[in-house]
Amino acid sequence: MEQLREPIVGHLLAKAWLEQRADKPTALGTPLRYSSALGCERQMGYEAFGAEKTNPPGLADAWAPGIGTELHEALQREILRNFPNTLFELKTKAAPFVSGSLDGLLRSAEVRENTGIELGGTHAVWEFKTMGEYPFDKQVGFNRRYGKISGRGEGPKLEAITQAGLNALGAEATLGFGPQIESLVLTSVTLATVSVNKAGQMNLGDWERFGSEWIIRRDEWEPLALEELNRMSDVAFNLDAGFLSDRNSGRFGNEYLSPRSGKNWQCDYCPFKDRCIDDGEGVVRYV
Repeated sequence: MEQLREPIVGHLLAKAWLEQRADKPTALGTPLRYSSALGCERQMGYEAFGAEKTNPPGLADAWAPGIGTELHEALQREILRNFPNTLFELKTKAAPFVSGSLDGLLRSAEVRENTGIELGGTHAVWEFKTMGEYPFDKQVGFNRRYGKISGRGEGPKLEAITQAGLNALGAEATLGFGPQIESLVLTSVTLATVSVNKAGQMNLGDWERFGSEWIIRRDEWEPLALEELNRMSDVAFNLDAGFLSDRNSGRFGNEYLSPRSGKNWQCDYCPFKDRCIDDGEGVVRYV
C-alpha cells in the first residue's frame, strides 16, 4: 500500500476551484465589500488597492469555499421550487464605499403562507453558511464526545449576522421596489453529520444532525450593521487619502491583530501577511 504525496486525480476539483477564485471586483465597483464584515481593516485596504498577494491561497484554501458554493447554488434552486418569488444574488450598495450581492431575498408573505412563520416587513434577507464540525457545534451547543447539548449554543457568528445586515440595509437603500426588511434568515450546514448514536443521546431531529436555521430580528442586526458601516467609512477615508488602516478587526471591540504573534488565525490565512509585516504597524501610506 502506498499513499501518494502528490495525487494523480484527487486534487483536480480543488485545482479548478482555485483557478476560478481569481480576484473578483466588488458587486457595484465600491472599494469595500459586505463579505469583509468585522474583518481586518488593513486587509480591506490591500484588497481595495489590488495589492499583490505575498501569501496566495492554495488548494486547501479553495476546497471548503468550493463545496460551499456548490451547496449554495443547489439549495437556491430548491428554494426557488418551493418559494418561487425568492430573488437571488441581487447587487446592492449600503453606502458609497461598500456593496455586495445577497444570497437570497425571501418574500415575507410567501413564507407566512407556506410555513405560518411571520418574518415581518415585505421581505427577509437569507444568508447561507457552510462550516466544519467545531464551529457548527459551537453555534448550536453540541458536545459530541459526551452526546450532550451544552446550553443554548452561541448562535450564528457576528460576522455572518453583520454581513447579512449590511445586505439588508443595501437592499432597502438601492432596490427599486422598496423592500422593507425586518428579519434575517441565517442557514448553517455542516458536512460533519452527527452520528445516529449521538443524535439519539441528544434527542436531535433529522435536520438538526447537520443544519441549523435562525431568525435574527431587526433590533439585533441593525445596530451591528450600522456600527460596521461606520468602521468601514473610516477605512474608506484612509483609502481615499492613499493610506492603509491599522490591523484592527471589528470583533471584541476593535480587536488588534498581530501577524507575528501566532495568536490571530485571521493573519494565518491572510494573503497579504508578509506584506503587512513589512509595512509595519499603524496607519501607513500605500506604495
